[in-house]
Amino acid sequence: MKVLLQLTNRVHPQRWENVRPVNKKEILATKIIAFPIEYSSAKIRTGPPIDEEADYNSKYWAGVIPISTIRGKAISDPKLNPKIKIPDYLK
Repeated sequence: MKVLLQLTNRVHPQRWENVRPVNKKEILATKIIAFPIEYSSAKIRTGPPIDEEADYNSKYWAGVIPISTIRGKAISDPKLNPKIKIPDYLK
């Protein structure tokens, strides 16, 4: 359970301490695996692709698909007791 706590709080600090405790059924349904990453690669730069000249005459699409991760505004569960407000640490 320590790993779940650490993972949860890494995604959003203080979250584990501010949610209801997990139950046995939830723990049994959750698996966390760890494995070493022996090799990795990343293409990190800005701008359009720089392809071989011959590739520009091919029938295949080339371009960029931007991907971003943003944390949005907290939205309360519609069934939540309306007296329970969004905690400050989630704002």
